Amino acid sequence: MAQTDHLVRRGLLLALLGAMGGGAFVVPWKLASQHGSKESMVLVMVTVAATVNTIFSLAARLWGNRADKAETKRHSAKLHWTLTAVFAVCSIAGNVGSAASVGALSPPLVSVLLRIEVIVIAILAWIFIGERVRPAFWIGCLIAGCGVVLTQRLDDGSSLRLEGVAYGVLAATSFASMNVLTRKYIKRIAPSRLNADRLWLCIPLLLAMKGFQLPSDLSLPLVGYAALAALVGPLGSRLPFMFSAAYLEARYTALVAMSSPVWALLFSWVFLGTWPTRGELFGGLVILAGVSVPLISEVGGLRTFVMRRQRKSSTRV
Repeated sequence: MAQTDHLVRRGLLLALLGAMGGGAFVVPWKLASQHGSKESMVLVMVTVAATVNTIFSLAARLWGNRADKAETKRHSAKLHWTLTAVFAVCSIAGNVGSAASVGALSPPLVSVLLRIEVIVIAILAWIFIGERVRPAFWIGCLIAGCGVVLTQRLDDGSSLRLEGVAYGVLAATSFASMNVLTRKYIKRIAPSRLNADRLWLCIPLLLAMKGFQLPSDLSLPLVGYAALAALVGPLGSRLPFMFSAAYLEARYTALVAMSSPVWALLFSWVFLGTWPTRGELFGGLVILAGVSVPLISEVGGLRTFVMRRQRKSSTRV
């Protein structure tokens, strides 16, 4: 029983670290958007993230984690490369979407829009994994949708660019797809290796979008900010979320990730000195309220999940 509690706490801690990384990510990402195109931002970010992730993976292998080595040998190469290709496409769509969104909207609002991932995960997990969707998810979806509509009005009566919100929803959907696929195949993949390979595959795909030519708008500020975003985004946020899937169901991981906008608001105020407008703040709060509805309904579900894990562990003894 104590071992099960420890595993659940580990999953929650990993999810919380991912949420903090997701909140910090939007700050350098916003700064990078002021110095170049979204495709250039994503190219720099995935190159740095792939390099650092590969270094960590090689170090883990060299230092003799025999369990990981044995586990890697049992993984299906076909499944690995299929998921790598799918994850690469999702990564490009998600990161290009977030880059376009953060260029048009405030960082905290972008972080809020990315939390729509909770609703998308619930729906995708229901379709592809068979995880039950409670009525509260649909209620939350309706409330969150109202919040998206409210964000379209600024304090001066002008409209926010719908394009920015649409890109944010695209990013949330792409990241949600990765989360659910990770949950579905977590026992058959090596998360670190998969994360590194999908990042490396993103590079030629992005270069193909540019006609296999290096972007002309690369500059030191863009490279610096995008590299920093890589450290707190794909590495500091996405990777902990991937590992938390081994201990928690996908919907619980996403629910913990709902705290990302709070961290984004804090980091934006500290490092950028910015604060959302009243229109953005009100719409964002309504979105968070919608996402909170499933969270409240899942409190009892998480307790049941822990008890189920405890019963399974006791039967193995």
